[in-house]
This record gives sequence, C-alpha cells and structure tokens, in this order.
Amino acid sequence: MNDIEQKILSDYALALAKWQIELYRGRNQRMNNPIQRYFNSTPARNAFARMMFLAYQDDKLVYTKTEISRQLFITRQAASQMVDDCLAEGWVEAQGNGYKASQALADKVMNYVEFHIDTLTRNPVTDLYMSLRHYQRAQDIKASSEFTLKRVAN
Repeated sequence: MNDIEQKILSDYALALAKWQIELYRGRNQRMNNPIQRYFNSTPARNAFARMMFLAYQDDKLVYTKTEISRQLFITRQAASQMVDDCLAEGWVEAQGNGYKASQALADKVMNYVEFHIDTLTRNPVTDLYMSLRHYQRAQDIKASSEFTLKRVAN
C-alpha cells in the first residue's frame, strides 16, 4: 500500500468511526414512541426489525422463530418472546409459518432510512470509500499488462 492509498484509507477509517458514533447516538436519541424504544433498545431487536422488513419486502423470505434465533444468535425462547411482543403490538404479522413486518414497522424502517441517508450526507465516509475503490482500481489497471503508454506519432 502506497502513501496515497494509506492516506485515503486512514481518512476513511476516521470518517467511518465518526459516522458509526453518530448512528449509535441517533438510535439512542430516537426513542420518541413505543416502536422506536422497543427496536432501538437492543442490537438483537434492532436486527430483528431489519429481518422483518426484509420479509415484508420479499414474500419468499420466511423467518420462523427458530430461524430468527439462529440468525441473531439468541435463544429460541428470546426469539419467541420478541415475536410475541411484536405480534401483540401490531408491529409484526404472521406470514405462512413465519413472520414479517407490519405496515407500521415497515414505515418506521423507512423513517430510519431517511435518518441514515441524512447522516451520510453530512459525513464524507461514502466519498472516501469511493475514492479508495477508484484509486485501487486505477492502480490495478495501471499494473495490468493491458495498460501501456503509447507514443504519439510525430
């Protein structure tokens, strides 16, 4: 890794750390209603909301309590409690032998997407990542046998 690539990578790492702190703070401050308080209260619940949103968007996805527990590395009992809590609140619906987000949860996930985009527009993390990838690609092309300097004929 040369000095230029190292500098871009270092700047990206700093921007990424600042962005992740902003996301963390935002999740902890976004506790305005029961649905936000519930899903922002633990990492497992936060990931569970994303799983339910995926199932809401794709009818082929089936998340049973067993699959939820497996993917989130929690007990089946904990997964069952989350599902039951969310069914009672109307945030999750049964779908075949699995579960998916209700419209209320899907709407809140989309609100989070807007928050997420807002944080990205105020942080150079995306631009730095793209700069790094473009620089690395340019270096790969330059190092390839297909890249040759041709003399301009006089």
